Amino acid sequence: MSTLSPDTSRKLTALHAEHDSILVEAPIFGVPQAAVACQLSIPMAGPQKAKERMRPILEAMGGLNIFDFGEKVSAANQVKLVGNFMIASAVYTIREALTMVEKNGGDPKAVIDMLTQTLFNAPIYKRYGQIVVDKEDHLFTHNNIPLKDVGIFKKRHNKWTRPFLCQVYYTIF
Repeated sequence: MSTLSPDTSRKLTALHAEHDSILVEAPIFGVPQAAVACQLSIPMAGPQKAKERMRPILEAMGGLNIFDFGEKVSAANQVKLVGNFMIASAVYTIREALTMVEKNGGDPKAVIDMLTQTLFNAPIYKRYGQIVVDKEDHLFTHNNIPLKDVGIFKKRHNKWTRPFLCQVYYTIF
């Protein structure tokens, strides 16, 4: 239920196997309010029979959108890392864009309202756009969890491909 690196996920899977237990990855996307409203999104990966046993538990704890990413170890955690990277990217993009609007005499609220009703009509943009407008984005930008997750993402990305494409993130994170 936590965001782990693929290496950690593989190690935990092996440790479970040594003790005759099974690991099902099921990291959660959603804030506490989403859990209360039973609107969590959960990618999962692991042995099929174990996932079948876990599904009712995930649904009972608020899983509305449960996506099966097969049996490959680390598959669900990779989805979580990618999702968190995309969320962090959106938050920083929103913050930079609305800072430019405000510094040039515009109305950030009007801009984010227009954009989240048209081009960026998505929960992440709506939620974090409002947080930025309300000047509460420090709750995200001064939180170690996004920094940890983006750090894991960068490490994995650079291990298998050319250097991290979004060089700007090296200065942010």
